[in-house]
Amino acid sequence: MDIFNGYWWMATYENQVLKCEFSGPGVGAAQAKERTFLASELVGMAFVLPTLMKNGSITLSTQRGITKLNFRKKDRLEVERLYDLLQGDAPQAFGVAPTGSYETSSSLAKLGKSPSAKPNTQLMMPNDGTTFARGVSYRQGNLERVGCGDHLFVLVAELNNEYDANAVGAHARKNGKDYLIGYLPSGDTKTKLLWDFCLSANETGTDVVISGEVRTYDSGLGADLHLPSSQHIKKAKAQLLS
Repeated sequence: MDIFNGYWWMATYENQVLKCEFSGPGVGAAQAKERTFLASELVGMAFVLPTLMKNGSITLSTQRGITKLNFRKKDRLEVERLYDLLQGDAPQAFGVAPTGSYETSSSLAKLGKSPSAKPNTQLMMPNDGTTFARGVSYRQGNLERVGCGDHLFVLVAELNNEYDANAVGAHARKNGKDYLIGYLPSGDTKTKLLWDFCLSANETGTDVVISGEVRTYDSGLGADLHLPSSQHIKKAKAQLLS
């Protein structure tokens, strides 16, 4: 039996069954103090690394709902091992964003793309580093509508952006509406890799999804975007097209 400790929770993992006990506030509307997950019932999961200012998290999704397990930086290696175990036992959930289906909005169609109305798959990219979303000063209204806190963002490769041939926008969805909240850094090698990858993914009906946080800065609202490594982008593209 493997035992793991996080922020206000303890978990055991044995025979592909994860049992969580919460010592602080419970989870869900019923404020449950215990929750059990079978690896076979997981339909999505995401792992966010901790930073100096913010705890990390594992988010697990089943047909019953979504559970977020926070952890401190000192527990990173331990919780990362749990995530690796879940990846191995629940391959159907790895790379799938722990939310409902993301419907492509009309705003994406205006970019010159012809994506399907409902992509078949969401590909959740791992967090290997954080960058600040560009162009946020022009999108304060959208950031206010999305609200501060943790969010999932769909990356969209723009075909007709007159200022950047490889522009990649970060889109959040709230209350059935799509909001462009900013862009990845222009001219960056990783941005160019993601632009190409997003185009390839869209052709297969796949949304490329990252995690991030909208928060307040001295100059107004902004967004931290958690991006995968260049190596992982190349690997994911190869797997997607194989």
